[in-house]
Parts: sequence; C-alpha cells; structure tokens
Amino acid sequence: MPSRQPIVMRTAWSPLVPHSMFGSRGTAGDSTAASATTESVLSLTSAAGFIRRVDMRRTDANLGYLWWPEATVISWGSDADNSFNHNHRGVRQDQDYRVGLTSRFARNSSARASVRRQLERFRGVDVYKTRYSINGSFNADMRYGVSAGTNWGDQIRFIDNPFLGRTIACTLQLTVLPTSRLRVNLALDSTHCTDPRTETRAFDVKIARSFTTYHFTNRLLVRSINEYNSFQGTFGTNVLVTYRVNAGTVFFIGYADHLAKGREIDEERFLTRTLVRTNRALFAEFQDLFRCYRDHYSSVISRRVFALIGPATVCVFPDGQCT
Repeated sequence: MPSRQPIVMRTAWSPLVPHSMFGSRGTAGDSTAASATTESVLSLTSAAGFIRRVDMRRTDANLGYLWWPEATVISWGSDADNSFNHNHRGVRQDQDYRVGLTSRFARNSSARASVRRQLERFRGVDVYKTRYSINGSFNADMRYGVSAGTNWGDQIRFIDNPFLGRTIACTLQLTVLPTSRLRVNLALDSTHCTDPRTETRAFDVKIARSFTTYHFTNRLLVRSINEYNSFQGTFGTNVLVTYRVNAGTVFFIGYADHLAKGREIDEERFLTRTLVRTNRALFAEFQDLFRCYRDHYSSVISRRVFALIGPATVCVFPDGQCT
C-alpha cells in the first residue's frame, strides 16, 4: 500500500548556476498531485559538461488517482500531465498534454495505455502531433520475463525537406535466465514511417539485438553483444572478457567485428547485398581507482589504459584496394 503521510512542500536552490526550481507534492489517500517550474537563462553555462537547453521557462503539472482492489488486479489508476515551455521572449516552444491508464496485475505483470497531444515549434512553425501508446510486461517467473509495446501517430521527419509523417513503432524484449550464471536479453525494435502526402513509405527500420552474459566466477565473466540494423544494413558483434580484481580494479580483453551490406558501402564496387567486413579489432583495457589527498580533501579518481592488440582492418574492395 502507498504511504498515506503527506509530503510537505520543498524548495531547492543552487547558488552554483543561475537557475531555480520549486515543487510541491501532496498525497490524500491514493490521490497524487505535483507541480514544478524550471527556469534557465540564456547565459547559463557549465564548466563540467554540456547543458542541453537554455533560455527556457518550463512548467509541469501532474494529477492522478490510484485504486487498490488487491485481487487479480492489484492496482489501477489514471493520471494526467501537462507541461509547456516558453523562452524568455514569451514565445511558446513546446506543449504536451498526456492522459494515461496504468494497471498492475498479480504475478508481477503490468499494462499501460496513454494518449498524448503535443505541440513542437520547429523552424518557427507550430507543429501539432497526436500519439497513442500501449505497453505491457509479464515477469511471473524468475527464469524469464517478457515486455512489449507499440506507439503510433504523428511524427516530424527531420530531413532537408521536413514533413509531418505517420509512424508506427513496436518493441519486443525477452529476458531469459536458464541458470544462475547465464543471462540472455533479446530485443527487436521496428519503426515504420509513411509520408501522408504521397502515401509512400519514408523508411522501415528493424533492429535486432542480443546481449548475453555468463559468469564463470564472481570475478570472471564474458559478455557478447550482437546487433543487426536493417536501415543501415550493418551487423556488429562484440565479445568482452572481464576480470574484476576488486571493486575498482578491472581487466578487460575484447574483440569487435562489424559488417555492412556491400551496396551500402559502394554501389559501383559491390553489386550484391552480401555482408562485407568493414572493421575489426582485438583490444585490452585496464581500469583502476585510486584515492588522491590534497588540502585535507580526498577524492577517488578512475584511470584507464587502453591497448589495441590486433590491427584494426577496414573494408577490402574486390580489387584489393582498402579505404
């Protein structure tokens, strides 16, 4: 059951960067409400990293209610969100309305459906989009878990001549743990975009990915990652052996191999769509942590040493030339 104690209003302010955030959240039984306002000025900078977006005033609001039948349906409820963003000149840049329905079932299963109405300002033009989504997961057994989802609706095609298209995206994920040492993750993502002006296909992408981990001991493990991208016509495989000496010292040795369809590399030299190796490498890496003391302060620093063991090769054309 959720906590029924009210959460008092909290205010957060940082003197390091010129921005402020205020938020409040209250609970009354199974109802929730929250609001927050964020502001960043145009001159906002950071010496430690990259700030994704400046010159914005963003406001978010959320309202929801949750019921607890605690039977086959453990809980279910609806929620609504609204967010909008303006710059400091008062021009609206984004706006998002969302209504969702979430359910949790017995045997560790869940489902969610939502509808979103969005406004996105792109190249000085307000673009309105409506999208729908359905997601679900089933994790009743510790040895496997399944999740799937789909979303469809309007989406901007960001190219030289952009347009508002229709997309359908689907995802399927499967996690299998046949033993305590072996874990396998399989994922399939598919996205299809249609140009409504001509009712033609703009693109159709399918990405299949596998991630396998096997633990020989608590310190030694091997990982394998494989991925195929139908849009780019590429296939990549990576194998990484890891030996952990302690919490901060790790040895790595790995192999990477990447292939691409011949026509995607050079249509004149490759007349077929057969996969051709573009590059491969055998490498080793060492990582450790050490503590540095200075002026009565201590800090933990990570350092890595990378070495290329095998020569990295690139695509060899049929006539023997390399790039």
